[in-house]
Amino acid sequence: MGSLQGQVAIITGAGSGIGLATARLFHREGANVVLVARSASGLERARDACAAIDDRPVLTLSLDVRSEADMDRMAACAVERYGRIDCLIASAGTIGNVSKELKLPYALGHLPVEEWDLIIDTNLKGLIYGNRAVLRHMMEQHQGEIVNVGSYPASLRGSAHAAAYSASKHAVRGLTQAAAEEVRPFGIRMQTLLPGPTETPMLYGTNAISRHGALTPDMVARQILHLVTLPRDTTLGESVLYAVKPGGGVSP
Repeated sequence: MGSLQGQVAIITGAGSGIGLATARLFHREGANVVLVARSASGLERARDACAAIDDRPVLTLSLDVRSEADMDRMAACAVERYGRIDCLIASAGTIGNVSKELKLPYALGHLPVEEWDLIIDTNLKGLIYGNRAVLRHMMEQHQGEIVNVGSYPASLRGSAHAAAYSASKHAVRGLTQAAAEEVRPFGIRMQTLLPGPTETPMLYGTNAISRHGALTPDMVARQILHLVTLPRDTTLGESVLYAVKPGGGVSP
């Protein structure tokens, strides 16, 4: 039996990168996974990845985290299918589009308003909508696990060409810290994971690859699993995960 046997786990951003790796791992550990992504092809890829492990069915939902109605539907569909929600892994995120000249996100002085809206709506409002939708059910259960995926170093300090992304990921920390205090009396644990640069399509669409190397999505997924399987009387609150440079250095 896996460490998540019989639990119901919703994973946003499940079509690629960290979300896809987490979907595979949680399915392997026995969870009933609810896979959420906008891309139909991404959902198919995630479903196939789970099917390669075993033939247990998964629930796939083509939904947009930026829509409050979609996030309410996400929670309702999970409860309708499985009767409860044990985990939410909020891993959907974006750095926005990149400038063609630099192959980097826009500097603040050239940041179009629609880019700001895209990043904030996905990384922050989308996370709020998803958290709030599942918390209503978890509070009735008096049990639940939420891991909100931030970013290192963007959740801790700003970087050039990442003003909107850094603002959104800073906010993820504050939101999770505040909400964790609110829901702890209901038996709900909320934690933040801050992964460093990770080998995902989002990273490789830019010139922002760390010279010290990057995490793999599987490494991040294993840390997410660790967070949701901690003893019930403990919490890490937030944890930073980064690649180690050969020879002892670390990713900046």
